[in-house]
Amino acid sequence: GAVVFSAATSQEVLDLLLISYRIAELSLIPVVVCIEEAISKMEESILFPDKETIVNFAGNTDNLISSPTASQQIIFGKNRKRIPSWFNLDNPVSIGASKQLNESALETAAQQEYFYNHLDEIINDSFQEFNPALGGTRRKYNDVELHNSKDADYLVISYGSISQAVVKAIDEYNSKSKFKTAAARLVQINPFP
Repeated sequence: GAVVFSAATSQEVLDLLLISYRIAELSLIPVVVCIEEAISKMEESILFPDKETIVNFAGNTDNLISSPTASQQIIFGKNRKRIPSWFNLDNPVSIGASKQLNESALETAAQQEYFYNHLDEIINDSFQEFNPALGGTRRKYNDVELHNSKDADYLVISYGSISQAVVKAIDEYNSKSKFKTAAARLVQINPFP
């Protein structure tokens, strides 16, 4: 049930980690950023966002925020901690309680309605909030990155670091061919955008 992103560079890892923190905080669903081993071993210059952006996206967990969805308002009230306390360890009512098959099915259906239905909107809002925070940089994030998509006959889908090689190959192919090929790089792997 986690949101999964695939980074193509070390810079993307940093940026997606901040975006992921915001998504996890608002949706209360875990977020994973995948990075290939080869990327983690390369030396790259990384531009860190300014302090205000970092504090905005990964601030004090004790601060209160507005509950972003109607379902969270039902559970936590109008405001909640950035990272809410789901359990009271002093009064562990029903932690680890066994459930019948019917109860488990109802719980899964409720999770879909109360948490996952809002996920796409929270992900898109988090990307849109992060993009202007980067100021004049050319980095811009979305769940899918398109290249040469206008009037293309074919589409090559990729993710991770191979995507850069795919774009170069497509540009070379397009310069020599009458058929036009486009590239789509998946940044968001799950839920499939």
